[in-house]
Amino acid sequence: MFRLAPRILAPVARLAVIRAAAPAASARAAAMRAFSASTAPRMSAGTGDVELHSTLLREIKHEKEQNVEGATPEFLAEFKSANKEWSIRDEPRDKEVALVREFGNEKITVLFNTDALDEADELEQELEEGEEEQDAERSLPVPVSIIIEKPSTPTAGALEISATIQDGGFFIESADFTASPVLAHDATAQGDWARRSKYSGPFFGNLDEGLQEQFHAYLAERGLGEELADFVPLYVEYKEQKEYQAWLENVAAFVKN
Repeated sequence: MFRLAPRILAPVARLAVIRAAAPAASARAAAMRAFSASTAPRMSAGTGDVELHSTLLREIKHEKEQNVEGATPEFLAEFKSANKEWSIRDEPRDKEVALVREFGNEKITVLFNTDALDEADELEQELEEGEEEQDAERSLPVPVSIIIEKPSTPTAGALEISATIQDGGFFIESADFTASPVLAHDATAQGDWARRSKYSGPFFGNLDEGLQEQFHAYLAERGLGEELADFVPLYVEYKEQKEYQAWLENVAAFVKN
């Protein structure tokens, strides 16, 4: 998710003393000053600026060679073609992504972000070597927040389901009802605190197995099944790659200026 070197000019008082100098010499000196000012590199005063900028440019070049700029990856094109009911809300420089669709009188929002990659890296570092080999084929785990609301009946409240996507499935961790759809979408620290202070339901794994199955069937009927579970981890990696390249370009431009 960043000064031009001072030029030492002759004091004004000294100009009066050398006013009698030859006009040609004075003209040559003025020309040299103008040339120096126009060709000075726009870099800060730091000694490592040029090297840092060059390294950033090499990394940008490498990333562009690995990823065709502006090209839509195959997995994304296929998903959009087969799942027109889902819209993707992805703002540049934001790490969170939202998938949104309508289902009857409901509005369904699935929220996830690029933090999943950092969390997966930390988990992998904590695992012992034997466990790493055992889990080598597992897909990227992505925490998601699923908000289901009924816009035509705001007083109906909203259902917020926390889950983890992995290996082509949704693993529900909690199902929370809130009387305010606005609160369910509030991403501020105050909103998070307000949700945490309310009873969020029992630990999902303690529910009757039949009830757990019905919750999973409830999500699957709304399109939160294997296809979406395969798509989200791929999009997290795609999103992180886009933001990384944009970060490189922004930092390189800053260092250069």
